[in-house]
Amino acid sequence: MTRKIAAIALLACTLVVGTFVGCTTVHTLMEPPRPKGPSASLEYNRKLLLYVLKIDGKRVFDAAVDRFEFAPGIHTLSLRFRPAPGQQTIRSGSEFDLSFDAQANHRYRIEFSGSQDYSKWSAHILDLDTQRRVSSIITDMD
Repeated sequence: MTRKIAAIALLACTLVVGTFVGCTTVHTLMEPPRPKGPSASLEYNRKLLLYVLKIDGKRVFDAAVDRFEFAPGIHTLSLRFRPAPGQQTIRSGSEFDLSFDAQANHRYRIEFSGSQDYSKWSAHILDLDTQRRVSSIITDMD
């Protein structure tokens, strides 16, 4: 009987350790690689109600990132709403994409605005060097 209990305890420990290790490695592998050569940068304000979920289809972990670097070319950011403490969430499961053509040595920023109750909102990417919007504006009119 004690061998059976010891075997079950060992199996349980193995599963717990395996699950814990698996969960911790997910977060360490998600930061996008820095491009070699000329690059563009995207400033990201972590206080926005949005967070970057994916870049070019690959999941990223942006908890401590306030700037992303890109090789020149077209890139797509998948954004999701972050629930704000004490505020109404904006369809917190909603995800949408913004694409832009990154130019070498240009700086970009994600911008978001919304009505007081967030029934109407828009998001875009601004080229800080030209002060022009370089992405589609997404507006929720519901």
